[in-house]
Amino acid sequence: MNAVGNVPSAKVATLDAWLQATTVMVATLPLESLFPVADLWRLAILDPSVSSWVVSHPPSNSNDPLEVLVPNAVLALESSSKGARNFSLIIMRFLCNSLSHTPLANRLLRTEMRDQLKAVLIAGLLHPDATVRTASASLAFNTSAVLQKARVDAVKSGRDVQSEEADLADWQIEIITAIVEALNREIENEEVGVLEFLKIFVFSNLMTFDQFTVLLLLSHSSCVCRLIMRRRSNLF
Repeated sequence: MNAVGNVPSAKVATLDAWLQATTVMVATLPLESLFPVADLWRLAILDPSVSSWVVSHPPSNSNDPLEVLVPNAVLALESSSKGARNFSLIIMRFLCNSLSHTPLANRLLRTEMRDQLKAVLIAGLLHPDATVRTASASLAFNTSAVLQKARVDAVKSGRDVQSEEADLADWQIEIITAIVEALNREIENEEVGVLEFLKIFVFSNLMTFDQFTVLLLLSHSSCVCRLIMRRRSNLF
């Protein structure tokens, strides 16, 4: 594998052994103790050779760090312990970093892994802890950026965007529904930082202009309607 800068890339044998150790630790240790393991993978995935190694594994065989670690994030988000919260935060950042690698991002969005991504996103957006909600909003934005880039590339190359995203329609609607609920809660709680992040996300990449109608249908909230009218007036 190629080196990144002056730092040698990890060897396949090392990554295979590390993954095996990770699998054993996930199976035997409590969630609260998995934070360091997930944090190491969060950093490692930034190396393109590691991302390429992950993609080289066939999907849905529970034989890569995403499939081993991400399902536990949903369980962590259901826990009230600080250790579990920290683990879920690292997994969200792990996912954000993974989305920066195009083949790995496609794996997350075009295979069964997207259901795990959706579960983490929705649970995070509606979590009682503001730090978790902020991390989830960041993950939502990164996800939407990947979808938007694919949409723009399809238009530039003359491909049919709607046919390519047909299998993602229900998936996107479920996430948009969670975002609407999160927007309502953030406005009520006046969590300004999270609210601004969600507004940027909703009105940037995930939805096309025509999909604003979907948002209106999903919510009777006057505050969401006001946000949409501001978007149409280019006020933010």
